[in-house]
Amino acid sequence: MSVLRRVASGVMVNRKKYTLSELYEVIEKICLLKINMDIKKRLLNELIWKISEINGKYNGVRYWTEKALEVKRKRKASEFPKYLTHEHVFSRKYIKEELVEAKDDMGIIKEILHKIQACVVEKKEHKEDLGHK
Repeated sequence: MSVLRRVASGVMVNRKKYTLSELYEVIEKICLLKINMDIKKRLLNELIWKISEINGKYNGVRYWTEKALEVKRKRKASEFPKYLTHEHVFSRKYIKEELVEAKDDMGIIKEILHKIQACVVEKKEHKEDLGHK
């Protein structure tokens, strides 16, 4: 079974772990496809999520705000979803648009893929920074 088929079925059906290089390869192939733009963006959106969570939603994330680290020190991992948020450093919308604009330029696509990074922030901090209530 091709990498594209295995990852696509895994994204929709099960929780099998894939390597970062496999996910990158699938995104590169999707960028080359001449398909409906809405479908392409939906696929890219899902894969961007998978890449940002490749090492875990919280504990595997490299970047943490000070307030998030404080929560990490005081709380059990099972309590993280109540107090913390997994956030994208560059928005998924931005990454999707950049990938679509890159079309078939593999050099640019590879640069964009390296921008898919996550950080962990405290939920209160997240709402304040984005102006949410």
